[in-house]
Amino acid sequence: MLPLRLNVENFMPYRGRQPTLELEGLRVACLAGNNGHGKTALLEAVTWALWGEARAPDDDLVTQGAAEMAVELDFQVAEARYRIVRRHARPRGKKRSGQTSLHFLLLGEDGSHPLDGVTIRETEERIRETIGLDYETFVNSAFLLQGQADRFTTKRPAERKEVLGDILRLGRYDVLAERAREEARARENATDAIHKYVESLEREMEGEAALQGQVEPKGKALQALRQSVGQRESSLREREEQAARLRVQSEMLARMKTDVQRLEGERADQQRRQAEARERLAQTKALVARRQEIEAGYAAFQAARTRAAALGEKASRYAELLQRRGEIEGLWQEARSSLLREEARLAKELEDSQREAARAGALAALLEEFSAQRAALEKEEEVLESGKAEVQRMATNVRLLEETLKRLGKEMQELRERQEFLGVGGGGARCPLCGTELGEHGLEEVKAHYAERQGDVQRELEEGSRALNQERHSLNQTVASARQEESRLRKSRETLREQAGALGQEKERAEKATEQARDLAPALVSLRQRLENGTFAPEEGRALREIETDIAALEYDLQAHRSASAEAEALERWDADWQAIQSAIGGLSRDEASLAETETRVVDLEGRLVEERREKRSLEEAVAGLPALEGQVSALRTEVEALRRREEQEGKELARLQAELEHLVRRRAERDAQVREAVRRAEEKAVFDELATAFGKKGVQALLIETALPELEEEANALLARMTDNRMHVRLETQRLTRGGETQETLEVAVGDEWGTRPYELFSGGEAFRINFALRVALSKLLARRAGAPLSVLFMDEGFGTQDALGRERLVEAIGVVREDFPLILVITHMQEIKELFDVRIEVEKTEAGSTFRLVR
Repeated sequence: MLPLRLNVENFMPYRGRQPTLELEGLRVACLAGNNGHGKTALLEAVTWALWGEARAPDDDLVTQGAAEMAVELDFQVAEARYRIVRRHARPRGKKRSGQTSLHFLLLGEDGSHPLDGVTIRETEERIRETIGLDYETFVNSAFLLQGQADRFTTKRPAERKEVLGDILRLGRYDVLAERAREEARARENATDAIHKYVESLEREMEGEAALQGQVEPKGKALQALRQSVGQRESSLREREEQAARLRVQSEMLARMKTDVQRLEGERADQQRRQAEARERLAQTKALVARRQEIEAGYAAFQAARTRAAALGEKASRYAELLQRRGEIEGLWQEARSSLLREEARLAKELEDSQREAARAGALAALLEEFSAQRAALEKEEEVLESGKAEVQRMATNVRLLEETLKRLGKEMQELRERQEFLGVGGGGARCPLCGTELGEHGLEEVKAHYAERQGDVQRELEEGSRALNQERHSLNQTVASARQEESRLRKSRETLREQAGALGQEKERAEKATEQARDLAPALVSLRQRLENGTFAPEEGRALREIETDIAALEYDLQAHRSASAEAEALERWDADWQAIQSAIGGLSRDEASLAETETRVVDLEGRLVEERREKRSLEEAVAGLPALEGQVSALRTEVEALRRREEQEGKELARLQAELEHLVRRRAERDAQVREAVRRAEEKAVFDELATAFGKKGVQALLIETALPELEEEANALLARMTDNRMHVRLETQRLTRGGETQETLEVAVGDEWGTRPYELFSGGEAFRINFALRVALSKLLARRAGAPLSVLFMDEGFGTQDALGRERLVEAIGVVREDFPLILVITHMQEIKELFDVRIEVEKTEAGSTFRLVR
């Protein structure tokens, strides 16, 4: 991965959108600037864009006071070019986390093509696959952070393997080893639990033989009991069948009794109907005998009802006319009341308008008076403006006095410094201005001159201070007085404007009231004339006259109507008699037939009653023995129920014993299964124990370190030879002999030069730094090769303070040699002498508006 250009906006100290940092075409460059100005932040912008990783959480990376940040990075992998745009916004409102967006683009001649995944996580995975490096590998290979170059060499020999393991990211094998140990412990705990469980199962199965001895006798006793229950149940069924037959006959007897009672009831009912039919037939014959009298009375009733009906129709029409007249009279009265209310309203409005119009003259005079007051205020404001010029003049005098005092104070400080300089010089003092030697006499003259001038300056300072205080006091009083006068005039002007506005509105209302009074007077006169001559509601008056004419034409007589109604009500009884005789004439033949039918049915019921009573006596004799038989059935049923309860208890007991026996059989099978499971868990524990050893420090980790050391040693010596003219080389030793003659695991760094081979710890700062640098770059190449991605860039964020001038030049020369292995090398420093060794620089500067950078070639 080779970065080509970088754009940052509101990222850490870089406020706002910064100019594009063009890295394409650069081979070796220096990223220079003072500490804390934002050099490392530019490199973190690269890692945040690629992996979303930096020194702080995303919300803390946003520039203070900004809501959103963005980083845009173009980079190259092989021949393909890509672009990443990552943004992050701080949380808003009550949200607990900010919002991040990520876009991944392939850049081509025909434009850009999106490579985004469905989610940010999926897009980040595509970026990692494209680069071939994750964040940890990149930081440990391409990114030489401050204070990290000597993290490997400065450790004690016994700790260097651990550091090398961290750099090679062997910690993942520690995780696997710990997981294997956890799995082994889990299997061991499970095996112990299984053994305890098997012991409890074996204790539980100790009573199996005794239980088998109880089951067989229980089964035989239960079989004999079931035979006895069967015999008693057979006898019970025979008695129950006999009793059931007798109960059927008893039910038949009960129904027979009911039938006899029903027939007796029917006979009595038919006899009652027979008597009623005879009586009704006699009444019908008596009514038919009065036929002529009833018909004459009915004719008189009909005539009286017809006269009452005719008068009733007139009464309905008369009531309708009266109701209509009342409604129209109400409308007429409502119209008159409305006119009266309108008259009162117009009179009130006319009176109010006339009273308001009378104020117009007085209001005009007041407005003229306010105009005179406004003119007076304007003259006072002009006077106040002229006073502001005086305030400006006084303020200018104050500033001039302050500048004079500052100048005098500076001169006084210089005089004191010169006097101190003369006092330090002694007899061989020189002039503080021209540097010539003064001598004793010249020294005294210069001191006297400085003392005299110092006294003059001191007096001028005191006089200037008094003048400045007086001028400031006068200025403050004048400003306070002007502000009070300005506040008074502003309030007077606002009050005058408000009062004039209110008077203007009242004058407009008075003028409108004058016009309104001229319009209201004629309307009020016209309304009063209509009320006096009654010309309002003409339609209602015409309708009232028409109704009065209709009432007179109807000629309705209330007394005649009441008389006709009373006569019809008195003759109404003949209507019922006439209806009854009409029904009697038609039903005479039916009553005679009904009487004959009733007499025949009474005779039939008498015969059925004789037969039913005979059958009833026969059934009573048959069911006489039912109570004794039911007693026998009850006794047998009690005996059978007792035997069944005993059988159920014995069955439950046998079932319990059999269930316990079956449970012990299942327990035996479960014990065998648990024993097999314990063996399996023990075998698995042995496997995980072997895995924990294999993944541990002395297993695959040691093997990987052993295989990496020759390659690391070779790369470091190649670079160290270039830096020291083949004067120095390193050797990495993983074992050493103890005083007791035993072999001990270690990681010694032995360094050879023209003076022989010595431990790394015996070398000086500059030489040690060269060794650190060679080993660290070698580690970077080793990590990149193992990750399967070419290492295209090397960022060196290291100090060079331990190097002498020659060492720094050699280091820069070594970087020039390493450039053949790295298409881009970026050195980060704050030292001026290091910065000047590079032809291409990215200079970072911190301003009040935030950090910024520029590319210098």
